[in-house]
Amino acid sequence: MSSWMTVVIAAGSSLLLHLFLLIILYITPSPLVDEVADEGGIEDAVAQKLEEKKEDFFEDVGDPDRDIAANDPMPSNEKDNVAAPVMENEPVGVTAEATPVMNEASIPPPPGVNSTAFAGLQADAAGDLGGGVLNTGGLSGALAVGGIAGRSGGGKKAALTMGGGSEISEASVARGLRWLANHQMNDGSWALDAHVLPNGKPCGCNKAGKRDSRVAGTAFGLLPMLAAGITHKPNSEKIEEKDDSGKGGKAAYHAQVQKGLNYLIAKQDKRTGAYSSEPYSHSLATIAMCEAAGMTSDPILRASAQKGIAYVIDFQDPAGGGWRYTPKQPGDTSVTGWMFMALKSAQMAGLRVAPERYKLVERFLDSVMDSKTGLYGYEKAGGGSPAMTAVGMLCRLYLGTRPSNENLRKGGEYLKKNPPAQRYDIYYLYYSTQAMHHMGAQNDCWDTWNLGPNRNGKGGIRDFLIEKQVGGPKSPPNATHMRGSWEPSGAHVEDGGRVMMTSLALLSLEVYYRHLPLYMSEAGAAR
Repeated sequence: MSSWMTVVIAAGSSLLLHLFLLIILYITPSPLVDEVADEGGIEDAVAQKLEEKKEDFFEDVGDPDRDIAANDPMPSNEKDNVAAPVMENEPVGVTAEATPVMNEASIPPPPGVNSTAFAGLQADAAGDLGGGVLNTGGLSGALAVGGIAGRSGGGKKAALTMGGGSEISEASVARGLRWLANHQMNDGSWALDAHVLPNGKPCGCNKAGKRDSRVAGTAFGLLPMLAAGITHKPNSEKIEEKDDSGKGGKAAYHAQVQKGLNYLIAKQDKRTGAYSSEPYSHSLATIAMCEAAGMTSDPILRASAQKGIAYVIDFQDPAGGGWRYTPKQPGDTSVTGWMFMALKSAQMAGLRVAPERYKLVERFLDSVMDSKTGLYGYEKAGGGSPAMTAVGMLCRLYLGTRPSNENLRKGGEYLKKNPPAQRYDIYYLYYSTQAMHHMGAQNDCWDTWNLGPNRNGKGGIRDFLIEKQVGGPKSPPNATHMRGSWEPSGAHVEDGGRVMMTSLALLSLEVYYRHLPLYMSEAGAAR
């Protein structure tokens, strides 16, 4: 063999070997990720790498500002009008196709306790959601405790049973989702201040809100659908529906989700990442986009969600750690709660969030909590309210404070003294339901809140909301166009109206599977 041939073969072999090693290094998560995440080393390195590869990345996935696309294009006759929910007689399993994503660093998840029950639920959820579920850094990402992997198939059923949901509560959810689907506008949005049919004509629903915010309305429309396991993919979760006669089938809402997400992407500022300059609207839209990105790993959604998180970070008060109405303004507990949950939703989706952002949130929470009572105020400690206490407790739980913490126990007892029937404020009930769900069996918080003090359903959030729903078990049997919605009640509903009210009520009834329990050793529900 000639010398030049030997050189060529050797060079070729070396090239193949190095190429193989590069591929291995690219697809294999670094064992050092968890060790340096707290110091931000990996985050900085990944950010630099992503910046270097941005052009190639977007050449592969397309323009991040373009419309997302489902696995199958929408029929041409649905181009200008929202598709009606598709009813199917046969169940359809979830086999979502995964879109390859780059390995991005995230902070470690909040501490939680693994259990046999959780391990089984986690495995079921992983199988049902498919390979599109991102799971970075051990238990971070969608499969983490508190994560979003329990929203479909076997994982959803297990979480529903374990958490104390029922077939009746799921029927209530199905009615509510249909009402939302029937009130989506042609451009994919939902309006807070008007009730309009998909064909653009006004409907007979009353009590619309006063706030003109299509971004917030669209987020409120999307979040309950995402919580139910529905994405823009045609093979996502289908919802069991039955009419008053007991007949029905499976309803698919993926077209509605697709158009809603496209609307938010179209509204996002290309420079700042803001879906809206109004912090409530932006935080809600960011939560929705992060959840959709985490459930599908769609690169278009991930790009949009990461931009939204950048705006959240830019908005945060660098001194006090909270958020309010203008960038870097000293915070209040209400706005901070929504913005913080946007950060947590990003973490669950495997997006980049610097750990110091959470340290700042803790600083803010310390400034508004009364250490003697465990209650939270609006802008400062003292004079705590039920709603702000629920917000503060939920943030603390997601930041890693265990339910056995003395201040959390005090807060749990305080919320139990303000049960749903005595304080029908949907904003308060939404946050309290989440906080008590994660408090679990500590001081009997969750069973008391969910099923009532006597465990018979009376006085608990589950049956209380079911009974309040238009078209529910105690409503007249004749269906109206408002069937499935909730009459607005409580603070802030004058702005958000029936859409906001219905969305938050649905999310409260989806609490069993929307986020997996943070602390399984404290979890438990009466059967």
